Amino acid sequence: MRAKFSLLGLIKFGQKAHVQDLLDNGTIYMNHVSQFAKTEDGGLRGDGHEALISVEDIIDIDISIDGLVVAKADSGKINIHSNFPIGNIYSMYYLPYMDDLSEIKIDIKCKDFGDSCLIVFDVIEFVKRIKKAASKLGKKILLSPIEYQSISTYKGKWSLFKKPDSFSYQNEFRFLIKQGKFVGPIVLSIGPIHDIATMLSSENIETLKLEKIKK
Repeated sequence: MRAKFSLLGLIKFGQKAHVQDLLDNGTIYMNHVSQFAKTEDGGLRGDGHEALISVEDIIDIDISIDGLVVAKADSGKINIHSNFPIGNIYSMYYLPYMDDLSEIKIDIKCKDFGDSCLIVFDVIEFVKRIKKAASKLGKKILLSPIEYQSISTYKGKWSLFKKPDSFSYQNEFRFLIKQGKFVGPIVLSIGPIHDIATMLSSENIETLKLEKIKK
């Protein structure tokens, strides 16, 4: 793992057939990052910043049309993107551990991802199975919660574990397999996960309550 973090659970939102497949067969479908960079769906899954590698300040800017300067600015920002294929990702909503579980609220916008959701309540075992499946393919999994940043104020290197703060409602936890070349989707199979997860209608997230088990 890239850093220390404490997770109470992970949630995968999607259409019922796909979520059922995850529960029954453990199918982890990892799309190439370029797919999300070019997807246009109103900012639901698509994010052009997925190919972003750096945000830099620039000064003394001339804006030209056909060689004619039409505007000037003292300073600004430039987003530097890369067309180099850098990997495949799998995203879930994460539930952070809190002393007061009643403070955990799942953004209702997440219902737009699909009519069903799967809640993984044993994150350690889930991660272990994903790493094992990736290892069988000779792949290494990197994983971390996404760090959300303001594009208007941020400066410096970007990464696949950063996203604009406009996506913060997704509370994303990301699995990444880096690739040296474009290989299309990667599909991992971790087997049935009924023992560590449960499936619900996405409508239930509005009334979902988490409670500590008294021992």
